[in-house]
Amino acid sequence: MNVVETLPSSISILSLANDSYRQNGNSLPSSFDEHSNDTITDIRNNTTLNSNIKTTRRFNKYSISSKQGLLYMKKCRLSSSILRSGRCSKLNNDALARKLRTKHNYIRQQLEKQVRELEFQQNNLLLQVEDLYFYKHQLETKCEQSSSKYEMVSPEEAFKLSTSSIQRYFLLFKIHLLRKRQTRWILHYIPLIFCIIYPPIFYLITIIFYSCTSTDIINSQYCTIPCYFQNSILLIVDCIIHYILPLIITISANIVLICWMIHLRCDLNVEQMYLWKRQKKLISQILIFSLFYIIGWLPSTIVSALNAFSFNKLNQYGSVVVWLNYTSYFICPLQPFICLILVPEPIYFLQDTLRQLLRKAMMRTSVITVEP
Repeated sequence: MNVVETLPSSISILSLANDSYRQNGNSLPSSFDEHSNDTITDIRNNTTLNSNIKTTRRFNKYSISSKQGLLYMKKCRLSSSILRSGRCSKLNNDALARKLRTKHNYIRQQLEKQVRELEFQQNNLLLQVEDLYFYKHQLETKCEQSSSKYEMVSPEEAFKLSTSSIQRYFLLFKIHLLRKRQTRWILHYIPLIFCIIYPPIFYLITIIFYSCTSTDIINSQYCTIPCYFQNSILLIVDCIIHYILPLIITISANIVLICWMIHLRCDLNVEQMYLWKRQKKLISQILIFSLFYIIGWLPSTIVSALNAFSFNKLNQYGSVVVWLNYTSYFICPLQPFICLILVPEPIYFLQDTLRQLLRKAMMRTSVITVEP
C-alpha cells in the first residue's frame, strides 16, 4: 500500500524533473525513460527510484549553479572592462593634467623672466633719472668751460690779427721807427701783450666770476650762451670791442695797405724794384691770411651784432643762425695749414733735412766691408 500510494507522487516528481532537465538543454538517460514507461517494474525497487530522484535533483542544482557561474563570469568581465576603461580615462586625464601643468610652468617661467627684465630696466631707468641732475650740472660745467675757452681764444686771435694788420705798415714802410727801443715797445710789444692778457681777464670775470643764473639747457640742442648775455650792457660792450672793432680795423688796415702799395708802385724807380718784389710777396701773404679771417668772422660778427642791438632776437631763424654763428670755429683749426701754404719755408726746411737723412742712410748701407 505504501508503494502504490507513493506512485502518483513519484511519477509527478519524475515528470517535473524530466521537463526541467529538458528545458536546460539536457535529456534524461534512456534507461530512465524505459523505467518510467513500465511503472510496475520500477516501483519494485524503491532504492532505484530514490536514487534517480536524487540524481535529477543533483542535475537541477548543477544547471542552476552553472548559470550562476556564467552570470558571475559575465559580471566579472563587465566589471573588469569598466575598471579598465576607468583606468584608461584616468591615465588620459593624468597625462592631460601633466601637460597642462608643464605648459603653465613654462608660461609662468617666461612671465617671471619678463618681470625680472622689466624690473632691471626699471631700476636702470630710476638710476638714470636720479643721475639727471648730475648730468645737467656736468653738461652746464662743460658748456661753461668750452664757452669760456672759446671766448678767451677767439677775441685774442681777432686782436692779434688787427694788431698785425697795423704793424704791417710799419714793417714795410716805416721800419726806421722800430729800430728805436722806445718806439719798438710802444708799436710792437705792448700791443701784443695787451692782445694776449686782456681777453682771458675779461672772460674770466664775466663767465666764471659773474653771479647769474644760467638758462635751462636740457631741451637745447647746443650749449647755451653764457649767462652774462642776459645783461644788455655787457653784451653790447662785448660785441663792439671783441668782434666789431677788430674786424673793422683788419678790413681798414688791408684797404689802406693796398692803396698805399698802388701809390708807391707808381713812384718806384728801377733801383727799387727788388724791394718792391720782396714787399709784394709779403703783402700778398698777409692779405690772403686776412681775407681768410674776414670770411670766417664776418657772418658770426653780423649775427652777434643783430642779437645785441635788436629787440627781436634771431631765434625764429633756427639752425641757419646757429651755422652762421659757428663759421668762426673753422678759423683756429685751419690757421696752421694756411700759414704753411703762405709761408712754405718750414716745409722746404723739412724736405731738405729728410733728404739729407735719407742720403746718409743710403751711404751707410752701400758701404760693404770685405774681410780677408
